[in-house]
Amino acid sequence: MDHSAELANLLRKVRQALQYGDFASAVEGLERLVLLAEQEEDWSTAARHLGNLALAQYRLGRLEAALGSFARGLRYARQDSDPITEAGLRGNLGNVLREAGRHQEAVENLNAALDLSQQQGDTRGRGLWLTYLGLTYDDLGQPQQASTFYMEAVKIAMQLEDRSNLALRLGHLGRALAQLGSLEQAIDCYTEAVEIYLTLDRKPEAALHLSTIGDLYTQRAQQTSESRLVGEYLALALEHYRESALLAHELNNVPNQAELAAKMGRILYTLGYTDAARQYWQAAANIFTQLNLPDRLAEVNRLLRRL
Repeated sequence: MDHSAELANLLRKVRQALQYGDFASAVEGLERLVLLAEQEEDWSTAARHLGNLALAQYRLGRLEAALGSFARGLRYARQDSDPITEAGLRGNLGNVLREAGRHQEAVENLNAALDLSQQQGDTRGRGLWLTYLGLTYDDLGQPQQASTFYMEAVKIAMQLEDRSNLALRLGHLGRALAQLGSLEQAIDCYTEAVEIYLTLDRKPEAALHLSTIGDLYTQRAQQTSESRLVGEYLALALEHYRESALLAHELNNVPNQAELAAKMGRILYTLGYTDAARQYWQAAANIFTQLNLPDRLAEVNRLLRRL
């Protein structure tokens, strides 16, 4: 097999391995690709392969090996004066460090990646590193800082008409805003994300966000003393729980159906519809029994005893 044929075969095998989550095979193929690039003294290509190798190693739980591959890749990228590849390596390294709980190092690398992407006019890269920075500050319990990064990342996704990333980032932003107490703005973010996910036929994400919107309306009802608004918010919560439950049924997500039934029972009980509440709570109890979830079953049974 000649060099070009081997290269094409390796690239195909690595793509397939990554697609199916076979990280051990991906590592094997990527190590060979790195060696071939080194033999050709193609340092930028070697650096890109090392970045993918690091991510595969990390998914196998080999953090130190991954950090070593990132460091080697960064040396090659600088050696070839390739700031775009360097930015990608620094950004992905930052996210790995975030997931590993090394947040200060994560921030340093993500800021470096952000600066490099800014210098090179890499708008898509900037959006990704801004998102990772938001997640890092989320982890640190700093939603105000996180929301600032998410807002910038959302603007970039809109600019690029990247609907998938826009929906993802709107969800992140909605969570940060909810933590800050800006419930109405959070609901707007989640609502827009749901609309996009439904357009993309990504029903699991839409169902999750619909349930979250229901939770936020429930929270708004708890925070107001005006009876008219309490009723309106609870009705909106119930509406979103029902929409989420319909999707959960369509997706055959039985645990979510039970959780949503329990939530709808609470709303109906609060609104005075005790018979309807009993039906939902009993349905939830039946599912929790089937799923062998005694803690959740005990909680629903306590609610049923109120009746």
